[in-house]
Amino acid sequence: MFVISNVHCQNYKPDSIGKAWFPDAKFGIFVHWVIDYFPKNNLSDFSTNYSKYWKEANAESSKFTASNYNPAIWAKQFKSCGAKYVVLTTKHHVGFALYDYKGAHFTAKNNSPAKRDLLTEYVKAMRNEGLKVGFYFSLPDWMHPDYLTLNTSNNRKQVDWQTSDFVRWKKFTDEMLAEIRYLCTAYGKLVCSTLQKLKLSFHLPEC
Repeated sequence: MFVISNVHCQNYKPDSIGKAWFPDAKFGIFVHWVIDYFPKNNLSDFSTNYSKYWKEANAESSKFTASNYNPAIWAKQFKSCGAKYVVLTTKHHVGFALYDYKGAHFTAKNNSPAKRDLLTEYVKAMRNEGLKVGFYFSLPDWMHPDYLTLNTSNNRKQVDWQTSDFVRWKKFTDEMLAEIRYLCTAYGKLVCSTLQKLKLSFHLPEC
């Protein structure tokens, strides 16, 4: 199940048997776990100062050890609270991915002291406690060099259909969709995956 907007239980009508559990679940957990980095200039000069921001983001990821990460404890606590499902941020806008995928350019395994796929541990721990597993994935990726082919307007990235570099933009979207396909297939059945909006229309792969 992929959602590109906020999910609300009120008046929710499942469109398949596989989603019929959701109205009865009532309570789930959303875990927003990312490196502590946000560009000081609010994206306004990304296209001209990308290398500076890349160095800053890497400096933050170098502090990300995940030394206290214990999803088994999380799962037990979530279950004890009555949660039925858990959604984890697999990658947020800064582009730092908790999973290990060969096409991902900025990951916990390759760009931090954690040096491992943190998503596999999360999935296993949640399922061991009988919790349904969900993913959050950001479509925007500030640290991807080809995402910077977007023009900046009012500090928000938007596609300018007249001037954007479509070769690089297509490279970015192809890689992004490949990562989504990977997340859909590498970790078993997902009950809820949320995609952060991007002002652009395209076809999502089947999960």
